[in-house]
Amino acid sequence: FLKMASLATAVTATSVFANKEKVLRDATEEEIKNPFPGSKLIKTICMHCSVGCGVVAEVHNGVWVRQEVAQDHPISHGGHCCKGADMIDKVRSTNRLQYPIEKVAGKWNR
Repeated sequence: FLKMASLATAVTATSVFANKEKVLRDATEEEIKNPFPGSKLIKTICMHCSVGCGVVAEVHNGVWVRQEVAQDHPISHGGHCCKGADMIDKVRSTNRLQYPIEKVAGKWNR
């Protein structure tokens, strides 16, 4: 196991550093300040539990791209639990159900 792990590490390191072309470019100042130009900030609440903590969602072209806590929210007072902080990943997950399904005869049907 250790020999194979060492070999895999060596091959990966060699292939990464052998490429002399720059694959990634540095972000511009404008991209750092505003990575999603034209996006909207929408105040909403986290729907994970019944508390309803405040969230400021950033939406770009109809897609939820980023979130921050709502500092002025009267219930959460600028805080998030770990479930609320991960809510964007639950919504954007490829495993998320996007339509109702029913199990019939051992198989899931739409």
